[in-house]
Amino acid sequence: MRKPAAPPVLAAAALVVTLLPAGAAAAPPEAPAAPPGGGPDWGACPSGVAAPGLECATLDVPLDYRDPDGRTIEIAISRLASTDPGRRRGVLLTNSGGPGGQGLGFPAALRDLGIPERVLETYDVIGVDPRGVGHSTPVTCDLTRAEQPSNIPRFARNDADVAAEAKRVAAVAAKCGSSRTAPLLPHITTANTARDLDRVRAALGEPKASYLGISYGTYLGAVYATMFPHRTDRFLLDSAAGPGGWDVSFSRMFGRGFADRFPDFAEFAAAHHEKYRRASCT
Repeated sequence: MRKPAAPPVLAAAALVVTLLPAGAAAAPPEAPAAPPGGGPDWGACPSGVAAPGLECATLDVPLDYRDPDGRTIEIAISRLASTDPGRRRGVLLTNSGGPGGQGLGFPAALRDLGIPERVLETYDVIGVDPRGVGHSTPVTCDLTRAEQPSNIPRFARNDADVAAEAKRVAAVAAKCGSSRTAPLLPHITTANTARDLDRVRAALGEPKASYLGISYGTYLGAVYATMFPHRTDRFLLDSAAGPGGWDVSFSRMFGRGFADRFPDFAEFAAAHHEKYRRASCT
């Protein structure tokens, strides 16, 4: 019996360990000396993130990279260590998207979803809660769940829905602007998040990093590779955002994509109603 096909992103992740740039050697890059202090102090992961084999740590990074000796914030990271140190190539940084998605538990989730064993053998898979998110120094804006239910806008049925959503997000912006974490907001940028990733790479003692990014994570990966081209190894960008990231043009195309593809999803859900019990079509 044939084994079921892996989900596309997991099957594609196998490319991380099989594709090399033209002319690149198959041998892993020579590891540099351990960073000052011996690297992250790995330990148990926070409640809700803990999983077998997953270790967690925090790193201090500049809040403002223009003032590297000024205020610092914490970045929470996790590690699923290579299962075969003899075949280990390096580290695989990951980002599951968002923007603003927590990533500390992502390495364990990838393993549990069936990422190819060769990836787990070849890399320490690294998760990161980006700056301002989750177990990193968070931007909270003191919002309730009802005030920020999702980063995916609700479907607008009419002009009244559009006006109501505009009013809601204006209230969210006002609350963020007056919250105790408001001073962090100017520094929560994709470029700074990419700089944080490079600090993670350096703290792990690696000359280069590989990367797996999904959705918004594709834009973050592209920005990292643009800013630090000499520190990139193998990159896999799945479900790519536009070249401008999560901007107005992308958001409009995002809505169009939902409109174009939702009928297919509805048809699939209806055809598998006994399993998913989500929809019916008449």
